[in-house]
Amino acid sequence: MGRGIARMLGFRLPLNFRAPFFAHTPSEFYQRWHVSLSNWIRTFVYDTLAVAVFRRVRGRRRQNRALFAVILLVMAIFGLWHGSAWHFVLFGVSQGLVIAGWAMVTKGRAPRSRTGWWASLLILQASWLVSLVLFRADSLSIAGQVLAGLVDGGHWFNPGLLWCPVALAAAVAAQAVEFYVRRRPVARILRWLRGSAPGGALVLAGFAGTLAIKLWVDAQAIATTGAGVPAASFIYFRF
Repeated sequence: MGRGIARMLGFRLPLNFRAPFFAHTPSEFYQRWHVSLSNWIRTFVYDTLAVAVFRRVRGRRRQNRALFAVILLVMAIFGLWHGSAWHFVLFGVSQGLVIAGWAMVTKGRAPRSRTGWWASLLILQASWLVSLVLFRADSLSIAGQVLAGLVDGGHWFNPGLLWCPVALAAAVAAQAVEFYVRRRPVARILRWLRGSAPGGALVLAGFAGTLAIKLWVDAQAIATTGAGVPAASFIYFRF
């Protein structure tokens, strides 16, 4: 919506998300995720601190330790950008630990086989989804309760863990659909919506039916909220 309105005003905004769930390393993920923020932080914060490390710190081990601290600091700032709360800071720090740990284990090398590519993709996205508990929780205590519920020590298996692979599969599938749709010609989609292309009438009917269902669901939600149930605000209203 933002890019479309900008085009109407004569501006061309870059894509801010480029199928990040297809990334197989943390660095590639942040090259695809929230691109504008990631590029700004990398250019004006990380690069500046990294240059200072290489100029003032001597010794390879000391430089690596200093860069590790820089990564944690930069990602803490990344989390703090979303809101002035400790759970946002810890979200950023957790992502910093993933980035630094990944670099230490892989030595900066990308997967060389299809199996390695899938394994790295799944591990990366699983760690991302777990870190989102810190991002989405209203407080550290709530985040702790959610994480403790996932790894309940009183049972050898917690059925709640089944939601993790389900959520992971849904996230990857959603990105796959988005990636595929973005590669289709926009003009062809618009012709379908106008009903002038082969099968366009069916597509238009489906679009109209989906819109009608959406409006009905919204009307029901408004009616329910009016009955005394508090409405859930859009997440970005909190920032």
